[in-house]
Amino acid sequence: MSELALAKALARLAHEGHRFGKDDPDRVANLDRLLVAAAAQVEAVDRRHRHVDRELDCVVGPGDALSTLHLLCELAEPCPELVGVAAEDVEATFHAFDHRDRGVAARRLGVACVGVALPPPDDSSTALVTGASAGIGAAIARLLAERGHGVVLVARREQRLRDLAADLAGRHGVRAEPIGADLADPGARDRLAARLDELGLTVEVLVNNAGFGGSGSLARGDRRRMVEMVRLNCEAYVDLQARYSAGMAERGRGAVINVASTAAFQPLPGTATYGATKAFVLSLSEATHSELAGHGVTVTAVCPGPVKTEFAQAAGVGDAERTLPGVFWTPVADVAREAVDGAAGGRRVVVPGLLNRAGALAGQHTPRVLALPIVKNVWRRAT
Repeated sequence: MSELALAKALARLAHEGHRFGKDDPDRVANLDRLLVAAAAQVEAVDRRHRHVDRELDCVVGPGDALSTLHLLCELAEPCPELVGVAAEDVEATFHAFDHRDRGVAARRLGVACVGVALPPPDDSSTALVTGASAGIGAAIARLLAERGHGVVLVARREQRLRDLAADLAGRHGVRAEPIGADLADPGARDRLAARLDELGLTVEVLVNNAGFGGSGSLARGDRRRMVEMVRLNCEAYVDLQARYSAGMAERGRGAVINVASTAAFQPLPGTATYGATKAFVLSLSEATHSELAGHGVTVTAVCPGPVKTEFAQAAGVGDAERTLPGVFWTPVADVAREAVDGAAGGRRVVVPGLLNRAGALAGQHTPRVLALPIVKNVWRRAT
């Protein structure tokens, strides 16, 4: 069944669902809920004579894809003129959405790949969380474990990882593996991948969170430190995402969470390198979100503003906690929750906090000639 045929079937069912199942109002109500509200989206695609790609997601939502295919399967045999496709084709499509190989099967059948943005937990799969020894990384690991996902915790401070892994395993009964590594080192990333192979784990959720910041001008800063920042904040993200997103796309399911920052939305005089690394992460995430559309894999950039973690002290901007009003700070638990919920919803970009969203919008659209002096002055005062 082609993507276009499936879209036409969905649109037709949305408009003509009243013609069947009068003795089963629940089925009709379910079909209406799944299809009617967004049938126009499919019709617009049909009129342009283009393939649907992920339009099925738009019509029913990833979580309802199987329900919709099941309804089509039931309706295709008694109402072929209504559905417009052969019953065996719909049944084959439905069975193609097996939770392990639905991506491959769906592409073979020419159907848009639709999956839950966060894959379901599995004994042989894991969520790889970097920078997991504290702060946002640890909080995201806790939320994923609460959802039943096994986790691989990666950071330099191995004892903290062991403590967290023991806590998560004890609380949630999940497999939690601590691995100490400095991900700025390419060799350490190779050893991490080898260790995951030894453990027999498949990465189906990747959380790129490891990173650090710094203040001061580029001209007067520590050159080696700046280069190391780029290696960890940018190179490691690209390396790990490239290593694991290919397998996710082949399997037809997976999620990547890349932790960026509101620093990504405008240049930051006074912390130029850090701001540039986060702009890189945001751009990478948005582009690969689009590249992986239709493959069952989502990429979400999370752009928090100020968060009270150990990050500020490590970046040398600890005074910001004293000088910046409390209203600007977002609790780390809120950032983690919005990150995981955003990935589960297939969102491209998440900016936690209303003030941060307003700031991100201003940072994107304020003319640079006005924004740069203001940002420079604010950053100087904050640090």
